[in-house]
Amino acid sequence: MKKLFVILSLLVSLGCGGDEFNRGGSVSGKVLLDGNPIPGGTVTLETLTNKHNASSEITPEGTFRINEPPLGECLFSVRTSHLKGAVSNPIITKTRENPNGLVGSAGMMMPKGVGLVYKKIPEKYESAQTSGLKFVISQGNQEFDINLKSAD
Repeated sequence: MKKLFVILSLLVSLGCGGDEFNRGGSVSGKVLLDGNPIPGGTVTLETLTNKHNASSEITPEGTFRINEPPLGECLFSVRTSHLKGAVSNPIITKTRENPNGLVGSAGMMMPKGVGLVYKKIPEKYESAQTSGLKFVISQGNQEFDINLKSAD
């Protein structure tokens, strides 16, 4: 019994006690550039110690949601550069020259709710260390917008 107590105490002290994450909670909101939603990309958060991180794809409407994020002060980054040159779902436009109405990459299948439209943002936002975006994550569901500026 004494061995079990020592092992459990060790696990809790190593961070396996479940108190480092917002269990059952989430962080959600919109990503905006100069007040306008960004239609694709990735939001990533990491703890100040860089021990934990979590991310979410940005939807075409500019929203994100990270489930069970780490608790405490976190640095955020927004990445869109990986979408440069991406082709989104085909657009259906039937014309005489194009009777099938498919424009774009007809064979590309996209997961529902994932934005693929590239929007250039200042490079500083692509890294948590340079973005200047810091939020405190607490228990429960939190909602906040990430407001980016194209010029400082």
